[in-house]
Amino acid sequence: MKKIFKIFAAVVGVVALLIVISIIVIYSQKDKIESMAQESMTKARQSEAKIILISLHTMQKMFYADFGTYTSAVLGSDQSDGIEPLRYKFGFANELAPDQQELAQIKTMAPHFDFTKNDLDKLGILPQHEMSKTINFKELAQKHGCEATKTTFKLCAIGYPADNSRLDVWTMDQDRNLVHVQDALN
Repeated sequence: MKKIFKIFAAVVGVVALLIVISIIVIYSQKDKIESMAQESMTKARQSEAKIILISLHTMQKMFYADFGTYTSAVLGSDQSDGIEPLRYKFGFANELAPDQQELAQIKTMAPHFDFTKNDLDKLGILPQHEMSKTINFKELAQKHGCEATKTTFKLCAIGYPADNSRLDVWTMDQDRNLVHVQDALN
């Protein structure tokens, strides 16, 4: 009976030791698991920025097809109402004013179009993340050459997709070249 008790005690001791080791291993991986989850969320937010850039690119192409010129105010059209950025600001550094003939044509087809709405700040649309509200969009967009001319454009998406203080910058031009200028993950 003593032998069985000793064997039982040894088995219980080994099982307890295995449980303790398992808990230690799981706990030691907690930071790695949290880091992987944060990276996945950041990548999802970056994908959202790319999708909005593609939508804005499409709006620019439609504007060009209608009026024979690009605009810095693609965000000033009725089609941009659905944009609700969580962590990015979008737009251009410059205001490209149409000439009088273009303006007359634009006002005929889109009476509410406002060419001064070249970024989300001017539309009153602020990203919901606190750090994104502090972005000096115009300065950063100028730095990355995000401007519109009558024949070319480069859109900017600037924001903080991660919960760190690293800025993320994307650009897309009229030829749909998407460039990740500055990655918040690196």
